[in-house]
Amino acid sequence: MITGRAKKLLFIFFIILVFTGIGIYLAYFSSWLLIRNVTVTGIERLSQDEVRSVAQIKLESPMVDLNSEEIISRIRQIDTVLNVEVRKGWPDSVVIAIEERVPIALTDLADGRYLVDETGKAFRRAGPDDVHLFVFAPNETARGLAARVSREMPDWLVGDINRIESFDAKRATVILNSGRRILWGDEFKSQDKTAVLLVLLRTNEGDIDISTVEVPVLKVPVAD
Repeated sequence: MITGRAKKLLFIFFIILVFTGIGIYLAYFSSWLLIRNVTVTGIERLSQDEVRSVAQIKLESPMVDLNSEEIISRIRQIDTVLNVEVRKGWPDSVVIAIEERVPIALTDLADGRYLVDETGKAFRRAGPDDVHLFVFAPNETARGLAARVSREMPDWLVGDINRIESFDAKRATVILNSGRRILWGDEFKSQDKTAVLLVLLRTNEGDIDISTVEVPVLKVPVAD
């Protein structure tokens, strides 16, 4: 004889089976939860089709089978992509949100001239229309500092700059076309450094150290 408690348990088990079956049907056999649209946001240099091609998301496939981590891994192989996020837009859409690398400097590698972003990544070959300050550094960390410092240069100085060098993550040096060197330091307090530099450049010679802007130094060469 089935007791009342057993009937209740059987009823609960039946309900679970019903809802599980409904869930499996909706996920794999119904057209309601199939991927029908893939949207890419945050792009300027890339195209929707280029990202979709790399993402390899099959339309009309079940949403539950979507592997976001694999898609992110593939999209990260695109040289202009800095960050990427894949979101499921239930019931039938996938959104790929991309943050592109923004070129702020140029550098030379063994196989040519490249665009550099603020992290120091030399991510794509430069073209004839890419106009940025040139940076020199032995690694990405130092190159990132030089690139970020290049972004802080005042417009009135840009035309006089030959290159910006950095050999570590703390000190960048601006080399002018005249050969004068400006030890800029890091990218912080750039507005104060610019104001001090404007005064010190009124002298015709000598290297300048404004890495500690509160204590600027003008290194006037000593005559023989």
